[in-house]
Formats: sequence, structure tokens, C-alpha cells
Amino acid sequence: MMSRLERELQSELLNLHRKWGPVGNHAHYFKRMLVCRNPKYVRGPIGTVRYLLSFDLPSPGFPRLIEAGQRDWTVEALLCNPKWHSLLTPAGIERAKTRAAQI
Repeated sequence: MMSRLERELQSELLNLHRKWGPVGNHAHYFKRMLVCRNPKYVRGPIGTVRYLLSFDLPSPGFPRLIEAGQRDWTVEALLCNPKWHSLLTPAGIERAKTRAAQI
């Protein structure tokens, strides 16, 4: 069962996903991690952001958003908001801030 804050994060992530399509970032796997009915794929909002932040490099869609001038549409930019910090590890927060600062 998700907390209210987790549901809000999921809603914000899905809002980002809806914005990405027109700039060529369809991110089907991202959406599947959030809402797929198959437990093999779904990670939920916290699992999804932790997964994305676990890599040394940003996801392949990240550069598309930057090139389109939509820096604020990145997951990393969203996670810089202190509202979400209680859901993340200190390392995850730092990684999100570092990536957001590089854009």
C-alpha cells in the first residue's frame, strides 16, 4: 500500500511521462515500471526513481529533454524538490541534485 506522498510522486512522474511524448521521449519502460499490472515489471514510484538513479549515467531520454529545452521535465529536476526527499536515500538525493546541476 502506497502512502499519500508516494501516490503524489507517482502522479507527478506520470505527468512528466505525458509531457515527454511530443519531444520524442516515449519512455514505455518508465511507464511500465510505474503502472504495469505484471509484478515482474512494476516498481512503483520509489522503486522507479531509485532504479533510474542507480546508474552512473542518466536514462537515454534525459538528453532528449535537455535538447528540447525541457530541463524541468527531468525526473532529476522533480526530485530536487525537498517534498520528495523523505522518500529517497541521501545518496539518491545527491545524485539527483548533481545530475540536475549538470543540465
